[in-house]
Amino acid sequence: MKKTKDKVVPMLEQKPLVIMSAALNDGLCNYSYDIKMGVGAGNSHAVKGKGIVDDDLAHAFFPLNTHLAIIDDVFKHSDIEIDSINKFYTHELTAKYTVTGFKITGEEGSEQVILIGTKHVSCSNAAISIQTPKIPMDDLSSYQFHQSLKNAIEKCREEVELYHGGKYTEVEPTVVIDAAQMTISQTEEEFTSGKV
Repeated sequence: MKKTKDKVVPMLEQKPLVIMSAALNDGLCNYSYDIKMGVGAGNSHAVKGKGIVDDDLAHAFFPLNTHLAIIDDVFKHSDIEIDSINKFYTHELTAKYTVTGFKITGEEGSEQVILIGTKHVSCSNAAISIQTPKIPMDDLSSYQFHQSLKNAIEKCREEVELYHGGKYTEVEPTVVIDAAQMTISQTEEEFTSGKV
């Protein structure tokens, strides 16, 4: 707490690390972060995730699908006016979009985000890759729903930080059985159960 003449003003707590990007791929999360304080302050690190993401992290990405759809102008081209973003999270046009990652640039207070994902196309029953330009998340942003986008990104960052701290399911190592290494008397069952 910092005291001014007549009142106490709470100081913003600085986190030791800040998530700057994340990408969900095959149930894992690859991410990068900047160290903000302590040993290595100023350094950036890229991490290849080793654990299966939990539902909280997967669900945190869900609202970003709507933002990707809006930024891609799918509602505008369909002559659908958006008065409240909350009505469009489960819209059929939103279902065509899936955000799989984000990248954040800029400094705190003037950050911009790039959403990365796919857009389902009906002509080939497949998806194409899509990436937004940098979208400012501050009050000077031209994007109408910048505050909602910022809140969604902050939730994703929190969940990725928890993933960094171990909130995931360990991947079970796969046992590869090499038939050339087994003797004639060994069976596969004996080999995998450790009875040999």
